[in-house]
This record gives sequence, C-alpha cells and structure tokens, in this order.
Amino acid sequence: ALGGRPLGAVRDCAVQMDRIVNGSLMSSVPLSDVPVGCAFDMDVMLIDLVQWAALDVTSRIEYWTKQFARTPSDFGNLYKGALDPKVPFLLATQQTFVPLNYTFNFFGLGKSRLTPDELSVRTMEWADRGVRDPSKGSPLPVRLLDEPAQGRILTFGGPSKPWAGYQSSRCIHAGRLVPCSYMYQ
Repeated sequence: ALGGRPLGAVRDCAVQMDRIVNGSLMSSVPLSDVPVGCAFDMDVMLIDLVQWAALDVTSRIEYWTKQFARTPSDFGNLYKGALDPKVPFLLATQQTFVPLNYTFNFFGLGKSRLTPDELSVRTMEWADRGVRDPSKGSPLPVRLLDEPAQGRILTFGGPSKPWAGYQSSRCIHAGRLVPCSYMYQ
C-alpha cells in the first residue's frame, strides 16, 4: 500500500514547511531539498517498519535534531519556533511519505478556533467540493464530513473533546450543521 515508502499520512496544508523551517540556514542541503509545501498531520500515520528500518529514518530524525542544536544562535534558529519534536520528524520524512486521502484522518476536530491559515485551507477545501464557506469567515471550526467510510479516523486534537461535554467542532453532514461527534455516537 505504501509502495516501498516508510510512511503514509494525510497532508495538512495549514502547516507549510517553509513557515516552520528557516531554509536559508540549511547550507548542508541541496537547494532542491529545502522544504516547501504542505506538511502532514502526525496524529495518525501508517508506518511500514521494514522500510523505516531499511531507510534508517530514525537516524534521519536524530540528524535534524542535532542540526538544530548545532546552529549558532548568532545566525538564528533552524526551526522558526522552539525545538518542536515534530519538525525533525517532518524534515526526515517529507520526501518519503505517501499522501493518504483526507478521509483516512479527519483531524483537528477538537479545536475551538481556527488560525487564519487553517481557515484559508478549509475555505479552499469547501470550494473544491462545491460548498460555500459555511463559517462565513468565522474562526469557529466547521468541517465537511461525508458518510462514515471504512477506515475513517476522527482526531479530536485540541481542547474541545465531545466525551468531556464540549461540542464546539461542527461538521456539515447531509447539508446540515451538526456536532462532528454526531455521526459516531
């Protein structure tokens, strides 16, 4: 299913690689390998352990962690934020992961507000599927949720968990706005 690659995950275009990595400090990397484009959501990943070992992905992650530590502070940070453990992982696997269909991991359902980048990505998703922006520009999360499909995983990352009584995440289902957890009760 992964075609010899070590990892499969769903793209997350609200996280752009060039916004989390300072490409100008990546002198040891060919210009064509400086990370750009969408990252992927790490909440749910499909990992081929044989390929992971064969490609020595763990050493690649350790390499990028050491690169951050070796970057002289006078030059600035290699990662645009603090040492986030996701960044070395994303750098090590960005060219070797298989993008999975969005239905494989429906992530971010526990958020109570969307960042401007997330809202922009969601608006494009809605337009691609022929739906006008149901949030009308509001930062309150609204997702398009089709009928439950085999293998679909809902990820309630963020503070709003339906099992804790919170219902801030809303989904459009059959033309109606419903709590995202509605379809899985």
